Amino acid sequence: MKKFVLLFLVILVSPLPAVRGPEYSIEAIRYASAEDEVAGLVKGAPKGEKINIAMVVWLIRGGGRNVLFDSGYHRETFLKYFPSTEYIRPDEAVKLADVQPEGITDIVISHAHWDHMGGIDLFPKATVWIQKEEFRYYTGDAWQPGGNHGASILRMCSSLLS
Repeated sequence: MKKFVLLFLVILVSPLPAVRGPEYSIEAIRYASAEDEVAGLVKGAPKGEKINIAMVVWLIRGGGRNVLFDSGYHRETFLKYFPSTEYIRPDEAVKLADVQPEGITDIVISHAHWDHMGGIDLFPKATVWIQKEEFRYYTGDAWQPGGNHGASILRMCSSLLS
């Protein structure tokens, strides 16, 4: 019996071989820089203080997929509304990471603002993922009297999302 218990304890504390899943990498890809007021981004920050923001999309590679977290923007309306420097269209920017726009398999939208989803049409083969409630709000309630739709990105992109 002692031998059995000893064998059981040895098996119990022996390391099991690790199960390996797909390896992933995450890269920030800058497509522009823009100056903004800190108080508009950080609650309680002093008004008038400016900060230079890196405008990025996040590229997640792994499991046979190239996933963008947000898609950036590219329309002239937005470029005029939100002046930036060092601007590169997001579909050109991903090429800097050796990925062609057609190679983007998925785009995950963090939230439905123009600077986060204004470039989904630049990645023709990607499946676009957005939270159901975010989609529902920005395609419905936000456009009703008293709704807060922010920017008009979904008017331009609604056909791509349906």
